[in-house]
Amino acid sequence: MKRVGFLKITVLKLLILSAVFLLISNIVPSIVEISNIPAGIRLSSAELENLNIRHIGVQIDGVAETASFNSGINQCKLKFKLFNILPIKSVSAEIEPERKVYLGGFPVGISLKVNGVLVVQKVEIDTYAGKVKPNSGIVDGDIIIEMNGKRVLYASDITENMQNFGENDRIVEMVVLRHGEEVKITAYPVIENLTGYYRLGLAVKDIVDGIGTVSFVRTDGRFACLGHPISGNENNRVLPCYSGNIYDCKILGYCKGSKGVPGELKGAFTNTSSPIGRIEKNNEFGVYGTANKSLSAELIDVGSRHLVKMGKAQIVTTVNDKLTYYDIEIVKANVQNSPNEKGMIIRVTDKNLLSTTGGILQGMSGSPIIQDNKIIGAVTHVFLNDPTKGFGVYADWMYEN
Repeated sequence: MKRVGFLKITVLKLLILSAVFLLISNIVPSIVEISNIPAGIRLSSAELENLNIRHIGVQIDGVAETASFNSGINQCKLKFKLFNILPIKSVSAEIEPERKVYLGGFPVGISLKVNGVLVVQKVEIDTYAGKVKPNSGIVDGDIIIEMNGKRVLYASDITENMQNFGENDRIVEMVVLRHGEEVKITAYPVIENLTGYYRLGLAVKDIVDGIGTVSFVRTDGRFACLGHPISGNENNRVLPCYSGNIYDCKILGYCKGSKGVPGELKGAFTNTSSPIGRIEKNNEFGVYGTANKSLSAELIDVGSRHLVKMGKAQIVTTVNDKLTYYDIEIVKANVQNSPNEKGMIIRVTDKNLLSTTGGILQGMSGSPIIQDNKIIGAVTHVFLNDPTKGFGVYADWMYEN
């Protein structure tokens, strides 16, 4: 009898320990999730209503209820309590009535006018003494913004300046942008044998063209593209924007990606006489401007980066000239309390997209990332060694631009 009683007590203890372990294993992830929520979190009122973390309740101080949030941004405190009883954490928060945008996923032709003139490469000049590269401190990727005290905005400004260069002139004083900083350069032009004009030996351009994907269009008509900057090279990762346009674009085909070789969407600008939007900004989170016409019809909520979770999601993009949803997995979601473009690591799981393109292609940058029926980010880069994977930027960083 004693042995039977002992066994009953042992089984009971094991059941109690198992229940406690199960409870703790369910509670800890929720507490960790709460601990990652920073002060100053910004949410929409809809997100706040649907904030559902297992075993944890949310008390809102500062307004009576979510229905009380009016237009503009409202300040309040969020108090998180375990089982709605035990206080865990309290954070300040900013609540907006709503954050809705028109969904993107379609390609556009991008034509950016650089605020200055971009040096593509240094070239040889054919002189009476043979082919030479003029002496200067300029390097590929520099952006020329001033020559001999005069503002440089177009490539023709450099040509005009050199045509006025006289025999008594010996040097050209220039100011260039390098790594975002102004650098003073002294250059020594040479006479080109064929034309008799002085040349600096620089191949330059003032407009950068390419294909990208629109991430979303705000209800006020402002659009967001790419999710990453249009860049020159490592000298100027973000090209300063003077102006620019976006155009309708037709996808003509693609080059499939493979390990070590990124694939690429092939597209062409259409109706270049009528831009569909004006570019106003180029920064580390993409290209932004104002649309001239309605670019999309589907309204969708913008999700907070703090509520993004690892697991199933989708990207919306255009490959065969048709906007399509494709399955992906979010394999990493970084906690970010300050702006950074590499917020997520994603992996393509959609069999159709994998068999067609091999994964993420250049030109897909800006493709919206969807989770829980909200836009939570945009594709930014493909992994060179694995085209099924790439980086994504959080949508709220883009939304704030």
